[in-house]
Amino acid sequence: LEELGYPNLNVEMWYGFFAPKSTPPAVVARLNTELRAILAERDVNAAFDKVGLDVAASSQDELQALMRRDYPRWGEIIKRNGISAE
Repeated sequence: LEELGYPNLNVEMWYGFFAPKSTPPAVVARLNTELRAILAERDVNAAFDKVGLDVAASSQDELQALMRRDYPRWGEIIKRNGISAE
């Protein structure tokens, strides 16, 4: 993007795992523990690295904070540019 004239543009991408709101906290904690272990595996990291992605695990609270930060930003971009799902 810098080569296209946007040196300060941040389009940080992320992926998250979600469960229904009614999922018991103990199950959410267990899923988080297991996902962290999987993401820490050398082969998994190598596969992500091969396609240019950095692995970063977070807690449920950290993911919620990230979503609260990004939702207004991307919502404004979508509205301003008239973007819609196809």
